Amino acid sequence: QKHSGKGGILSSPGLANIFMAHCRWATVGDVNEANAHPFETNKLVGMHNGTLTDWEYAWDPHGRTDSELMFDDMSKKGILPVLNELAYSSAYAITIYDKKSRKLYMARNEDRTLSIGFNRDAGVMYWASEFYMMMMAAERNNVKVDGFFLKPGLLYEIDVDKIKKGDTAPWVTHPIIKV
Repeated sequence: QKHSGKGGILSSPGLANIFMAHCRWATVGDVNEANAHPFETNKLVGMHNGTLTDWEYAWDPHGRTDSELMFDDMSKKGILPVLNELAYSSAYAITIYDKKSRKLYMARNEDRTLSIGFNRDAGVMYWASEFYMMMMAAERNNVKVDGFFLKPGLLYEIDVDKIKKGDTAPWVTHPIIKV
């Protein structure tokens, strides 16, 4: 859709329910369009910043990345069970959209950052692995954003249809417990 007005797409509630973008420095898998984030399964759309050291995500004969294999697994087993099973040595900041429930899930561990920002005047939420890049993009577009870092070890569950003006924390959290 076309948009005109102050702040561009960054301040456009109603323009799209959710917009996900990802810039990737390839660490596992080939660099090609098929391996570009976000990855989509029959249930989920997901992005991952980090490297997984778990053996089941380490190598794929079809050239799929560790991230793609993990999202396939999450689609079958569930998001929280897979996060609970990830190796301590895996690094991640993950954003997952569940197409059926229309909920957004976010999680990070100590090895990666993940930040959220709110434009309370518009009822719009943003997120990024790099806090300062998110804030710079907002400032460059003249958008006032209240931003903060997500805590590691929690799965944040956000009903995107319920984000509204004035929101600063529209989520519930679930602990990630390593099994």
